[in-house]
Amino acid sequence: YGSTEIQFNNSELKMDNDFSSYPDGIDKDEWKLVSWPSQLKNTTLASSTLEDGHVFYAWEPVKETYSIATRIKKGNAYWFRHEYKDPILFEEDTSFALPLNNFVMDLEAGWNLISNPFSFPVTFTKDSLVSNPITYGIPGKGKGWSGPQNELDPWNGYAVYTAERASMTLLPFQEQDSSPARPVSLNEWYLNIKLESDDQINYAAEIGRRNNANDSHDKFDTPMYPEIDQGISIAMDLNGNRGYDYIRDIRSMDEFNGVWNLRLGRLGKEILLTADHISAMPEGLHVGLVDIVERKISLDLMNQGMSISNNSYHSYDIKIVAGDQEYVNAMSQEILSNIPENFSLGQNYPNPFNPVTRMDYTIPQRSKVVISIYNVLGQEIINLVNREQDYGYHSIIWDGIDAQGRDVASGVYFTQMTSKGFSQTKKMLLLK
Repeated sequence: YGSTEIQFNNSELKMDNDFSSYPDGIDKDEWKLVSWPSQLKNTTLASSTLEDGHVFYAWEPVKETYSIATRIKKGNAYWFRHEYKDPILFEEDTSFALPLNNFVMDLEAGWNLISNPFSFPVTFTKDSLVSNPITYGIPGKGKGWSGPQNELDPWNGYAVYTAERASMTLLPFQEQDSSPARPVSLNEWYLNIKLESDDQINYAAEIGRRNNANDSHDKFDTPMYPEIDQGISIAMDLNGNRGYDYIRDIRSMDEFNGVWNLRLGRLGKEILLTADHISAMPEGLHVGLVDIVERKISLDLMNQGMSISNNSYHSYDIKIVAGDQEYVNAMSQEILSNIPENFSLGQNYPNPFNPVTRMDYTIPQRSKVVISIYNVLGQEIINLVNREQDYGYHSIIWDGIDAQGRDVASGVYFTQMTSKGFSQTKKMLLLK
């Protein structure tokens, strides 16, 4: 099949058509990914007099930064938000419909914002190291990142990630066996982790195992997208490195069993966490979830999910355990047994001391912790800790120095530890 370029006339190209992602237009104060399904004759964007300047923002993958868009490029997507009262519907009568040939997009290493330049939905093929496209917002679900998409709709924008330069090919005519999903080998698997509240979603996280992947960082792992909007977030580290900078952690086939650490953020309301398999699951694979904050275990995440309602914390830690049934059961219990149940501040040792002493303390969930030393007059001598810390067992050393770097005199001092809803003080003696 093929065709020539055809010019649209009399506003023939409108956002409110049957195939559009935004048939009712774009509402006020909502960030959306938008694009133009055509080849524009005039690609220049007019200047804006709004307080925030232009309302179209482009992502530059090489510089890894946002910039004010001055031109519209075919196959690119742009963040858009407006402050007008009524929803905005785009229309275009000076552009051309693309010839109905396969459209190849060259992708830079990193995140790319792409779009469908045709005026109807299309499928695609891509290099195996390119992530499946995700988009921002699902009608009826609220704002936030979608899960992997198999089709690109006109007027919408999508984000894809690649660890190195690669390409995607859009197919105006779907070819047989042109599914964008890469065929998986025996025992390879992918799991899509989803968060959902009344008005927000985040379906972008994936874990799994595949051939040619590493347990450490490699081209199949995907870092978090640089947010332009603040919604509920889900992040993971890479095989226990505690970085929490990724939305996709794909590991090697060397092990069947494993634990994935996830951190949820900006939850706000009651959240439902569920998981869907993207590919066929290997025989005998079980998936469980450990809720660190509530100290709960779900041994059947695929069918049960988990409701999270205690959202007063800045971040919320969970672990996903995948493997054979015996491993999932035993490891879930072991994880909880190795996490302290309460905040506590231990007595310093040695005590009396000269000049160095050590204090152990425990944190049952990630929290902001403040530990300070006071004299008998209640004056703060030095602050030793004042930051968010991960759950677990910690220790701190005091060397008898005040905040100005001076040695303190012999005498009685007090260590005070505070966190949300917790405060504890221990007395100690410095002898010189």
